[in-house]
Amino acid sequence: MKKVYFYLYLLIFIFLALPMIKVFGSARVEQLLLLATFVVLFVEDTIHKKIDFKIFITLIVGGVILVLVSLNSAYDKVEETNRFIKFLFIYPLAFYVGAAMLRKLALKEIVTLLDLSLLFYVVSWLIVMYVPLPMDLLGKFVHLREFGWGDEFLPFQGTFYEAGALAIIVGSVSLTSFLIRYEFDIWFSKRRYNYLLYTLVLYMIILSKNKTIWLALVMILISLVLYRLYLRTTRSNHYYSDELLNKDPILSKFLKLKVSYLVIGALMLVLLFFVYNSFSPEPIITMDMFEYKLKHERGAQYAITWDLIEKSNYFGGYGFGFVEVYFEGLNILGVGAESGSINNIFLDIWLQASILGVIYLLVVFYLSFDNRLFLTMTIPLFFLFFGLTNPVVSEEFFLMLGISYGFSNMIRSRTRPVNFEEIKC
Repeated sequence: MKKVYFYLYLLIFIFLALPMIKVFGSARVEQLLLLATFVVLFVEDTIHKKIDFKIFITLIVGGVILVLVSLNSAYDKVEETNRFIKFLFIYPLAFYVGAAMLRKLALKEIVTLLDLSLLFYVVSWLIVMYVPLPMDLLGKFVHLREFGWGDEFLPFQGTFYEAGALAIIVGSVSLTSFLIRYEFDIWFSKRRYNYLLYTLVLYMIILSKNKTIWLALVMILISLVLYRLYLRTTRSNHYYSDELLNKDPILSKFLKLKVSYLVIGALMLVLLFFVYNSFSPEPIITMDMFEYKLKHERGAQYAITWDLIEKSNYFGGYGFGFVEVYFEGLNILGVGAESGSINNIFLDIWLQASILGVIYLLVVFYLSFDNRLFLTMTIPLFFLFFGLTNPVVSEEFFLMLGISYGFSNMIRSRTRPVNFEEIKC
């Protein structure tokens, strides 16, 4: 049965990069794979009485509340039912599938399928980027976006829907792979193969020209530094011996982190960004571009959204699908017809699903966050920081946070100290 789960999960991660391939008209392949995996999981968990009801009760009840809020809105909306299906079915089952991964596969199998997925992302991206394939073939795998001059091919997005999707999926999968290997000491016998894969992934991310991933990674490193200082200040004092410090498992774990390494890492990311941005013939961001985005894209989106939230006495709840209708014709980039999300997960769900939607998201982050593992801290933080300027609520968002929840659940359920060697098997 493990082989079945291994290949199901592997196919899910591979098809996250191929959203243009659809069946039955509009269903994405990874959505059907998530459904199939959930059915297999649910049947087996029912037989063995291991259903995690906390996920269902929390996410489905939360989804029902958001649906009711949307239905209560009298404003014009489009494709409201599609969003109902996602919050009531797709998102909860994606979280469940992610959470169950650690119960069904060994750590070595999980990190292997993540690395194979990363290898597929890199190879498919290199083919799209550098192999002169005919446009009629590329159109079956690559999304062509209209930028005012007709369909424009954006090679740096690879097989992904856009560069932002590449950064979100590749960034979270590579972080998960690296942190599992680092935290549980699972490396190839020759680590250079690991480093080669991660270097190729970094190269792909740099050329994707996505700006938010740099901000997210730097903010994660800074957050780890601040949290380490917080733990050191609140859980110990100058007179504590090493023996006393090591009695606190969380504090001792974070004391092993070198603040200087984290700071240097953050500075190197910032330096790498500015070096590439300065010397590239097509910079990732310029001052003119930044000012334009403030006036005509994200800045304008946020200003109008906050004004609408204020007018609702800070409740929001204009309904799912409201954004597309309201912003159509306002000439603001990123929203309007066929673009129904504000580029901030909290403002977006607040506007459309009310302040209860914000609480719903915070609960999802809370479930997936655990300070006993770097993995269960970093993955939620990655999506949190990325979501401040991007609409990241999607299947991959719930899948990856579900994986984080699975690791957190594993640590939480153990009454004795965790034996990492035992978990690797």
